[in-house]
Amino acid sequence: MEHMSDVIKKQILRSFDDVGATKAIGYLPKKTILDLLALDIDQIRTYYEVKGLKTKMFDERETCIKSGAMFVYDRARFDQIVEKFKVEIVGKGWLAESGFVLDQIATHWFEGDDPILPLIRALYGE
Repeated sequence: MEHMSDVIKKQILRSFDDVGATKAIGYLPKKTILDLLALDIDQIRTYYEVKGLKTKMFDERETCIKSGAMFVYDRARFDQIVEKFKVEIVGKGWLAESGFVLDQIATHWFEGDDPILPLIRALYGE
């Protein structure tokens, strides 16, 4: 297999690199990080945490993403969006707390008509 170009790697890593600038959260499947990008999970975690961002790793049993996933998020921006969507979050039966919301979006797949999707889109900068 050919080595992936640096341009393609940078495009994939934008899921994390845009966090804090244009969105509150990004994720990449563990398989993408390890196999496609050939990067070390701990090095990536450290890199983004030094930039002031938070990270959370979910293994394949804890998330709806097949191989597990790493999430990188801007806690302040995440908190602001959670506050903005507090009514929708509580209406979903969730705690209006960033850690709880992160766990929910990492563990569940939501259909296109789910009332929580505007919150999720806002978190991802859509």
